[in-house]
Amino acid sequence: MPEGPEIRRAADKLHRAIAGHIATDVFFAFDHLKPYEEELIGRTVTAVKPYGKAMVTYFDHGLGVYSHNQLYGIWVICKPNAIPHSRRQLRFAVHTPQRWAHSTVLQTLRC
Repeated sequence: MPEGPEIRRAADKLHRAIAGHIATDVFFAFDHLKPYEEELIGRTVTAVKPYGKAMVTYFDHGLGVYSHNQLYGIWVICKPNAIPHSRRQLRFAVHTPQRWAHSTVLQTLRC
């Protein structure tokens, strides 16, 4: 599980990529969070900050999204429409005109 320094570096990298930009699309994998997608689209990302072993993505209208990648999760930052091929499952995404940020985890395989 990532510790403080790793989370700080990841949060700083995300902050540089998406803070100050308008979210053109937001995705949540979980149905109970889906209603917030529309509320966050069109809002400016104001900051991404570490919070313990997690991160909070803040928006200009006061909402923040707490994300914890657990043991195997990672954040991927890419140019729009340039998502690298992956077998990971998308959990949370923030798209801006300049960069896309995706929180992904390894898919659970069943035998």
